[in-house]
Amino acid sequence: MPRLTKPLTATEVKNADDKKRAYPYKLSDGRGLYVHVTAFSKIWRMRIKFHGKESVYTIGRYPEISLVDARREAERIRAELAQGINPIESAKERKAKAEGRDSVKALAKDFLATKEEEWKPEHMKRVTSRIERDVLPYIGRRDIESIKPDDILGIMKRVEERGSLYMSKRVRSMLHQIFDLAVVQGRIPSNPAKRGLNKLVKSHQTQHRAALVDKPERFAELLRAIDSYGGFYTKKAFDLLMRTGARSIEIRELTWDEVDLENRRIIKASTNMKMRREHVFFLSTQSINILQEMLPLTGPDGYVFPSDITGEPLSGNALLKLLRSNGFTKDEMSVHGVRTLFRTTADDMKWGDNRTLELSLAHTDGDKVRAAYLRNEKVDERREVIQKWSDYLDELRDRWTQM
Repeated sequence: MPRLTKPLTATEVKNADDKKRAYPYKLSDGRGLYVHVTAFSKIWRMRIKFHGKESVYTIGRYPEISLVDARREAERIRAELAQGINPIESAKERKAKAEGRDSVKALAKDFLATKEEEWKPEHMKRVTSRIERDVLPYIGRRDIESIKPDDILGIMKRVEERGSLYMSKRVRSMLHQIFDLAVVQGRIPSNPAKRGLNKLVKSHQTQHRAALVDKPERFAELLRAIDSYGGFYTKKAFDLLMRTGARSIEIRELTWDEVDLENRRIIKASTNMKMRREHVFFLSTQSINILQEMLPLTGPDGYVFPSDITGEPLSGNALLKLLRSNGFTKDEMSVHGVRTLFRTTADDMKWGDNRTLELSLAHTDGDKVRAAYLRNEKVDERREVIQKWSDYLDELRDRWTQM
């Protein structure tokens, strides 16, 4: 009677690096499945017999392939053998197919190609990097039809384990968009990156109010820090950022041909917006004064706030350095937090309705036809809100300076 092999446990596989034993060695899970342990790796393999000929099928490397995954693959291999299919040849066929049009890697490439005209280069670079780091190493070569919700959840869990709770859901959302393309094209019947998967990972606790909103004295310290900062271009860029509620990159990459001093506005070209839609930022009197200071220094063409060293736009780190060098921690304030300060304060002060405030922040829908009309929507209200905000900043700074 053949000796029965005791199935492995996940802990045994994880700890299978006992340096007291001579490498290499095998740990059997039974029915041909085993993990081959060397000083540098653990490889799942399976002994198979096809048409009387014995061979070894390599399943994959641990921990990328877990014990559960290896057993699932072993069952698939046994099923193929029972059907008279050579698992090794079948794997080669799947690999060839996965390297073709219907691999996850190929689908991701197709998806990114559809976004080339819509996304800014920086955004495209971020998403591409996210795909290459969090997705392709695990499922990139697999056929899109083989991807199940469990595979997506596995990717989310890996992101979660490195402490990126918010990013785990962002990755799922990105995958949902990618697989939506395959659904629309009829390449798969349903999307495996289901929204319900978000419930199976930890929640990121979003801080909806900027920390400085409820600390006016600290808020005033920030305003004074901007005024007294040594880097002239940096402090002027940060001051304009504060007073417009624009995104950091929109101010750092601002060019003089986008500035309309006569009509007191900035017209950001569609290629410079995050989602490549044109938007208008109206300027307060204080913002006009900042730009008039800069005009003889960097105008009348080129970047408004170039780097002293390279002549290229100021880096995001330059603005971040202003915050950190003045003692403002990441829990207190980020560069992007300026927009939250503006939005939350405007809400609290009831300076305008929701539509006015959303337009002021360039929060609009993706309808390109409708976007053509946004330049002239609620112009007077938006001008009034931005002037009230700029006056409020001066009042807050001066009030706490005198106390």
